[in-house]
Amino acid sequence: MVTPRKTRARRQLSPFAQRLRYLRQKLGRSQVEVADELGISRSYLAALETDADAPGRETLQALAIFYGVSLDYLYAVLPRPSGPEQVEFVKSPSELALLRFWRNRSLIERRVLVGLLHLPPDLLEGDDDTAA
Repeated sequence: MVTPRKTRARRQLSPFAQRLRYLRQKLGRSQVEVADELGISRSYLAALETDADAPGRETLQALAIFYGVSLDYLYAVLPRPSGPEQVEFVKSPSELALLRFWRNRSLIERRVLVGLLHLPPDLLEGDDDTAA
């Protein structure tokens, strides 16, 4: 006697999980490739794409930067991605590291860095001393 196979009912994925998978497939990349570039495990990325886990803030930001989309698009608040013509995104992990470094400097430290790098002083226009 043959016993019928149990089939799991497929649940509807969240718009976030659907968009995450769509963006990866659109790039023609595997989960392993994307996970390696983001510095996360493949199993964690798979969990995000299947709604088995939710990303933390830094992972969410890294995903948005990696795919060149806004957080609003990832979370399906916007119907289509906002492109570089609307928002300028960080292009690489090293740029992100430099941005985080800069944001964690006080205004005085930023002035010193600007001077050491021989950058124009007006680079700091609009900066305030609200850095951590």
